[in-house]
Amino acid sequence: ELRDHLPASVIASEDEIRASTSALYNFLVNGDDYYDVLHDDDAVTPLADLKRAFHNHVRIHRRDGAKWPADDYHVKAAGFTVRSVNMCKQCNNPAKRESCG
Repeated sequence: ELRDHLPASVIASEDEIRASTSALYNFLVNGDDYYDVLHDDDAVTPLADLKRAFHNHVRIHRRDGAKWPADDYHVKAAGFTVRSVNMCKQCNNPAKRESCG
């Protein structure tokens, strides 16, 4: 693997480089004055809430051109898990084949 041949200093600066080039990764790792991003194994945050917080962060800090990326790479790289849950439109609970049509 290419990573095995890189100097230790390059590997150590990977997070710093990622934070400086990705507004979302920087927000997830460092938060800001208003938002604290906490790593809690039991916590669940709807993606819409995370996107809203990020867009507020971008607006307040005037980070022009910073947009929500098309994939979940930066969220996963920051140590979070992304999971999709299909919701039933009738009962607003996670859809189950046995109880939802």
